[in-house]
Amino acid sequence: MKKWIPSPYNCWADFLVNQLDTVLTSLTSGGKKLTEATWGQNNKADIVHPFVHVLSFLHPWFAAPSNPLSGDHNMPHVNRPGFGASSQLVVAPAKEHQGTLTMPGGQSGNPISPWFLAGHDHWVKGGATSSTTRKNGQHTRFGTWEELIFEESILNILLQKILRV
Repeated sequence: MKKWIPSPYNCWADFLVNQLDTVLTSLTSGGKKLTEATWGQNNKADIVHPFVHVLSFLHPWFAAPSNPLSGDHNMPHVNRPGFGASSQLVVAPAKEHQGTLTMPGGQSGNPISPWFLAGHDHWVKGGATSSTTRKNGQHTRFGTWEELIFEESILNILLQKILRV
């Protein structure tokens, strides 16, 4: 079984103690207290529009805040930096009208849309969003697919002209 032990360690106990020492050193570097370490410091949202990877100056307008998050892989609140569920739908039989849909990026990928990142703060806190929401103190419905498709088309046309794609 020695062939399975990572090099340069002689036994699993040595390997595990070294891993623990590495984590503790990282968490307490710079005088930080271990008691103040949280999962959210390691697991922050990294939700950006694809254009940010090409035009980094757009980051303030095309990205969600880098909030500390709960959750991980294989959990109901699936998320890690650069990875996560794009939506979560919860519906009970015979109670479809009470169903919830949560989307960390909102219903639109268009940064000038009122639905871009709509509900993001609610998602960060682990909440669910019903089919209606409050926006600016008004009870409103999320946009229709036709409105979203129209907004996406306008954005694509403008960006194609700007980038000459």
